[in-house]
Amino acid sequence: MLHLLTASHAIAVLQPFWPAPELAPGFSVAAAAGLLASGAVPALALDRRPSRPWPALVAAACAQDDAHVIKLTHAAWRLDRRWPDPAWRCAAERAIPV
Repeated sequence: MLHLLTASHAIAVLQPFWPAPELAPGFSVAAAAGLLASGAVPALALDRRPSRPWPALVAAACAQDDAHVIKLTHAAWRLDRRWPDPAWRCAAERAIPV
C-alpha cells in the first residue's frame, strides 16, 4: 500500500507535466488492480476517525527508523493538503508503530 500512496502523491505533483490526459484514468485502473491483487478489503467508510493531528503524526514518523513510514506519512500529509480527507491521517496512523 505504501507504493500506491506514494505513487498517488507523485501523480499529483507531476500532473502539470503529463504528456497525455489518459494517464489519470490509467493510473486509477492500475491502483484498483493493485488493491484487488493485494487482497485488501474494500471499505465504504472509515472504521474510525483519526485520533492525532498532522504535527503529531509527522513527529512520530520522523522518530522511526523505517524510511517507508516517513515516506508514507509525508505523501499522505501532502495529499491531505490537496484533497482533504480524514482517510489520509488514518493511513499515516496505521503505518506508524505504536
